[in-house]
Amino acid sequence: MKKKIVMVGGALLLLIIIVSSVSKNSEVKKSFEEGKKQAGENLEKPAVTYILSANAKTIGASEVGVSGETNLPEGSVLEITGVRLFTFEGEKSERYSYPEGGYATLSVKNGKYQGSIKLDDKKFLDFWINSSEPVRLSPDINISVVFTPKENQTDEILKIVGTNGEHFANSPNKEVIGSATDHPYNTLEVEMEIPLSFPYPKP
Repeated sequence: MKKKIVMVGGALLLLIIIVSSVSKNSEVKKSFEEGKKQAGENLEKPAVTYILSANAKTIGASEVGVSGETNLPEGSVLEITGVRLFTFEGEKSERYSYPEGGYATLSVKNGKYQGSIKLDDKKFLDFWINSSEPVRLSPDINISVVFTPKENQTDEILKIVGTNGEHFANSPNKEVIGSATDHPYNTLEVEMEIPLSFPYPKP
């Protein structure tokens, strides 16, 4: 009788061990599959390297044509700025940009943008005449083309590039704004200099 009890008890113990082992293996497999699924959901899509190119040429008195290509989303708004460059007499290397120049916004269509800006050279002339220090005007102007996520963009575009331009991280045109603050953000920017004669006589 004792032998039968021992045999039954042993068989029962073996069955419990087998069931427990199967249950643990099932839980481990389930946990592994859930982990793979969660990891897959958290993986970001391959990053897009956003590119912004620009060309500029003189098309008239104080006017410059600007064009270029980009893989920014359709309808993205670019800010185009043109400023006069100058130095103060006696300073050989330091150049300054007069803040009140030309400004325009252009939209991206089919991966391209095109338009023009006109510099308000009358304001620079007034500055030149009234400057407390003698001014020497540079023959070149500075043109910049900028995409910023902080102005002019639609919600749909911001969903693609990020509200702080997060998806510009690996772009060769990336510029970080406010890097020393708690709220930095990325922009795309291209700058160039081209000659543009001044339409007024030297004061």
